[in-house]
Amino acid sequence: MKTKRKRDKSRKKIWIALLVILGFSVILAVAVYQGPPKLKKAAAEYFEIINPTVDIGEFVGGNGTYENCTGVKISQISFTIRAVGGDAHSLTVKGWVAEPLGIEVILRGESEYATLYSDTPYLSRKGSNGKFPLPISIVSVEAEGTITIDL
Repeated sequence: MKTKRKRDKSRKKIWIALLVILGFSVILAVAVYQGPPKLKKAAAEYFEIINPTVDIGEFVGGNGTYENCTGVKISQISFTIRAVGGDAHSLTVKGWVAEPLGIEVILRGESEYATLYSDTPYLSRKGSNGKFPLPISIVSVEAEGTITIDL
């Protein structure tokens, strides 16, 4: 009787060991099949922003003119975004606005018109090049990053 119990315990241990080995093999096979995660390209290489049109709310500092001011308040920007690096899927375009703009697909070489607007203006300070930078964040399946438009 004792030998039968001993044999049953041995078989149970063998089955457990086989299940554990099988589980690790499945996990390893899935990891190898998926491979390393794909790195996204930089947005500046993948997208091009064309013809930005800005609604400047007011000039800050100086005598209130574009040339002499130290900053501008921007409430709206419109531009054309073109996919130059390949097809772009599930785009999210965001500036200073609370609500990002979603675009499903832009095929390589094609473009889409975008407008970003907010009741809270963005204050852009004059850079060393004498222009006013406005960062636009773009994220897609293929690329992500920030493209800065100099106004």
